[in-house]
Amino acid sequence: MSDENTTAAVAKTLWEEVGGENDYILFIGSGLSILPGSPKDEGDVTSQSGYPDWKSAVFDLCSVCGVNPPKDIPAHKNKRESILIDTAEVCKQTNPDAYYNRLRELYGSRGRGTRPEYYSMFKMPFEAIITTNFDPLLAQANKHEEQQLYAYPKLPAIKIGAEKRPIFYIHGIAEQNGSPDSRNLVFARSEYDQAYNHQFGPTSLFLRTMLLEYRVLFIGAEPDSKVQECIKTIERMKSLVNGDIMPDGSTHKHNRKIGYILLSERYTIKKSRDAGDIIWSDSGAVRNEDLEERENQDYNRLGIEVVRYRRGNNYNHDEIEQIFDEIISISKRQSEGIRAKEPLPDA
Repeated sequence: MSDENTTAAVAKTLWEEVGGENDYILFIGSGLSILPGSPKDEGDVTSQSGYPDWKSAVFDLCSVCGVNPPKDIPAHKNKRESILIDTAEVCKQTNPDAYYNRLRELYGSRGRGTRPEYYSMFKMPFEAIITTNFDPLLAQANKHEEQQLYAYPKLPAIKIGAEKRPIFYIHGIAEQNGSPDSRNLVFARSEYDQAYNHQFGPTSLFLRTMLLEYRVLFIGAEPDSKVQECIKTIERMKSLVNGDIMPDGSTHKHNRKIGYILLSERYTIKKSRDAGDIIWSDSGAVRNEDLEERENQDYNRLGIEVVRYRRGNNYNHDEIEQIFDEIISISKRQSEGIRAKEPLPDA
């Protein structure tokens, strides 16, 4: 493997963008809700952080609402997403009280701990922090910083640039100021429809306004289909303005870079029932560069450049913390007048 994916090299690459003249928004997802040192446990995702992943939450809702869970979950991300959202809607319609109560229990309690990255991100030069998470981990870390926090459905994009690093929970927050609440979470189909509502819902309007002015760094988050639709809308608007629309309605080039996404290297086990299973790196795994290239192409079509880091034998991606620390170190070095291009130690 080359040295380009070490944490030090990745941090330097990101700093050249985030620490430059470009104004960046940090977009974080559920990947940062997994605690450092947590083992991978396929049977109990909740054990990793105190909060369940999407699939586990939907199956839990099926159990308490008396709904049969889906038998087959497609590997394709957008198809899987659609089935889970629709199943959540069935749960909501079948037993709304149980639905809201269980979501409040799942996401409205305090986590078992907070990753250091939640505190480090406040030391980095982002204009705002956005999350699709429901859990209050970011809000709890913010208590030490006292930045303004906004949650769906109140998402005033005008506050970006006007306030110091505001925080936006664009799919709602399950606990705020000690009060659990699940009524404003975007989880089921009807809630997604309201949030994105033909590009005029609160979340859609916020994202499109933000994307017109700022670039984005995605960490621990892969944009879902609705976020991708907002990105494509901005691409089309830019193309219309610049006259780049092709006869078939497509755009023949990207008019601006949307930003970056931080992803780990992808590995597959040599011998398994499904050779496409993505696992963490160990002695029995080989790097799947074909899978990486397909992902790179998908994101490039959205105007998002992929930056990969070398992942160790863990599930919680401790390398993200190391990358954050490296970026903060570079920032301090620059503020102290040390040249940014001076070689940095390898991770």
